[in-house]
Amino acid sequence: QRGTIWGYSLWEFEVYANNLAQNQGVIASSAASNAPVGEALDGRADTGWSSVAGDTPWLQVGLGGLKAVDSISLLWGASYATNYTVAISVDGSTWTDVFTTTSGNGDMDRITLATPVNARYVRVSIVGTAGYTVQEVQAAGSDLPIAPFWVEVVSRDSNAVILEWPSTSERTYTLYRSEDLTNGFSARVSGIAATPPLNTYTD
Repeated sequence: QRGTIWGYSLWEFEVYANNLAQNQGVIASSAASNAPVGEALDGRADTGWSSVAGDTPWLQVGLGGLKAVDSISLLWGASYATNYTVAISVDGSTWTDVFTTTSGNGDMDRITLATPVNARYVRVSIVGTAGYTVQEVQAAGSDLPIAPFWVEVVSRDSNAVILEWPSTSERTYTLYRSEDLTNGFSARVSGIAATPPLNTYTD
C-alpha cells in the first residue's frame, strides 16, 4: 500500500559482497563496557564498538587468513572520527596505509582499492581521544587463487622420501598420503610453512 498519493520512491539500492571480516578475530586499544569490540563484526548496524575516552584508539580485524581485498567499509556511530587511517598487513607487524582522511563525516565510509591487495589483517587508527564508535567493519574480496603445482620426488631410499614443490609466500601446506589408492588419502602432516621458491620435505 502506498504511503502517499505521489507514488513510490527508492532513494538507494545497495548490494553487499561477502564480508570477509564478519565474526572474525578482532582486538582494540580499549572498549567501553556496553560496546565490546566484537560488536564491530557481528553483521548488525544497531550494535558497535566504542573506544574509551582518553584512549588513542585503534581497531584491528583479522580476515581468517590471507585474502585478496577489494574494498573496506566502516559504518560509524554518532561519535565518529574525522581523522583516521586504514592500513592492511599480511603478518600483523608490517602495515601499509591504504586510506587516510582528516575530513571524515560519519555514516558509511567505503574505501575502494584501485587493485586488490593481499591482507590478513585490517587496522583502523584514529587520531583523537574523545571516544569513538564503529558500528561495523566490512572487508570485501576473495580467497587467493591457488595455482596448480607439481610435487617431485627428488630422492628415495628404504628409509625416507624427499619431496619438493614450488611454494608461494604466506601460504601453508598439507601433505596427504595414501597406502592404497582405493582407500583414499589421509593427512600426513599439516601447517608446513612456505619457503619460496621451493619447499622440501622429508618423509
